Order: sequence, then C-alpha cells, then structure tokens
Amino acid sequence: SPAFGVNPFDAFNEASAYQEGETLKRNLTRALELYIVAGEAGIVPAMRKAALLLNDDRFLLANPTQAVNWFEQAAEAGDSQAAYELGKMLLSGRGVPRRDFSRAAIWLERAARQTD
Repeated sequence: SPAFGVNPFDAFNEASAYQEGETLKRNLTRALELYIVAGEAGIVPAMRKAALLLNDDRFLLANPTQAVNWFEQAAEAGDSQAAYELGKMLLSGRGVPRRDFSRAAIWLERAARQTD
C-alpha cells in the first residue's frame, strides 16, 4: 500500500520532477524514495527508474543488488528496457552472487522480442 496515502501516479510524477531538476530542485535521494513508493504500488516505469538510479555508481545510494531486484520486477511486468538492463547485469555478474549466462540469455532475448 502506498506510503502516507500518496497516490502512486503523483509519487511517480514528483519523483521524475526531482530527478529532472527543472520544476523542483534536483534531489535524487527523494526521487528514489518516491520511485520506490510508486514501484511498490505497481507502477512499472517507477520500478525501472528506481533500478536505473540504484545501478548508477555516481549516485551516493547506489545499490546494484537492489537494482537487480527492481529491474527483475519491472521485467516480469513486461518492461523491455528493464529486461535488457537485467540481462546485462546477469551477464556481467553485477549485483548478483555470480554471473548467470542462462538467465541473462532469457532476459536479453525477451528484451529483443518486446517492443514498447
């Protein structure tokens, strides 16, 4: 359930505004928090955007293991970019205990087949 009764679509839009830094002062930490609120409520693009932030080493709160989790949730929900990113991480071993070529192949193939 969304935190504090926040509408998940509003949370997603606010997160995007914090990430873009045009209408709101850029704040990636707040953006991530709001993407997670929206992602937990089932907003698939929020799952992907949370994962992209968590997989960015320039971001203070980068956490590749959590990124894998969010990419996987988004990919399971049909997000082809998330499937591609997940496949790359499984191929390189980033955010996972060891490289997983068979799972990587499944996700990369699924990403290639899907069109958004």
